[in-house]
Amino acid sequence: MALPLLEEISVRIGLNVADMMHSYRNKDITDFLRHGTRLSDNDVSGRKQKYFYQIENRETSFYSGEHASLMKEEQLSPIPSDDFVVGRVACPGIVNGMVRIVANEDIESVTQNLKDFETGSILVTTMTHPNMILLVERALGIITDEGGITSHAAILALEMNKPCLVGTKFATKIFKNGDIVKLDATNGRASKI
Repeated sequence: MALPLLEEISVRIGLNVADMMHSYRNKDITDFLRHGTRLSDNDVSGRKQKYFYQIENRETSFYSGEHASLMKEEQLSPIPSDDFVVGRVACPGIVNGMVRIVANEDIESVTQNLKDFETGSILVTTMTHPNMILLVERALGIITDEGGITSHAAILALEMNKPCLVGTKFATKIFKNGDIVKLDATNGRASKI
């Protein structure tokens, strides 16, 4: 779906897909497509080294390279809670639903999860893969431990207009199958109800 598009953009930018996804934000890709504006080699190198987003009072700040390295570790990683997680907003929206944890080790486990997955559940997983598209279609929303705003889960969520949080780090540990959660992907938080 979106991978051929990302591959084409990365060829035009002059980076491989992985380097582009680690260094180019959505705004940077849009600027490139509209105006041909590329990031400097220093920006690409700094963002590949370290980057993060900080969302506070609905304001998003982006830090990379040396600026990201100056931040203290506790500013980068939220302390785990027993009943909520925070993450990056991949697709905004607010939904309530039952958690369904899906392991994605191999195709057999994904196939079994597809049989057991109830339509309208909230998909909670470490990260999504192309073989999970049918699960995403059935899901009310998506929460992942890993990934950023250009991850597979984020792209699918945008294409299917499903509320999605990525990069929560702890969702598969905090939530259990059957938990009822409020996924507030507008404000970057999911919490047990």
